Amino acid sequence: GEGLGTVGWWYSGTLVEVVDAASVVVAFRLDDEMPAAARNAAAAAGGELRVVLMAELLRPQPPPPPDDFASQLAQGVALELRRDGGWVEVEALEVRGKAAPPP
Repeated sequence: GEGLGTVGWWYSGTLVEVVDAASVVVAFRLDDEMPAAARNAAAAAGGELRVVLMAELLRPQPPPPPDDFASQLAQGVALELRRDGGWVEVEALEVRGKAAPPP
């Protein structure tokens, strides 16, 4: 998404209104990890930033990782990383150990 100032990042928000087939209003709660400009706008708006976005920019929140997630990690695997209040696609460059199998 591009609405909060960081191109290529995905942020969790709440769909507030469907304006039309192409536009929606999404509310983002004040979060310390937000980019500074978005954090300042949310603070000025009472802790919630409402943004009109193109509907095509929305996607469901990523599912929680499976219990054996660490054992599935390998170099080159595509991942999503939560950072600065949003999600960004990354690639595993190196794996330094694996989780022990569940008991």
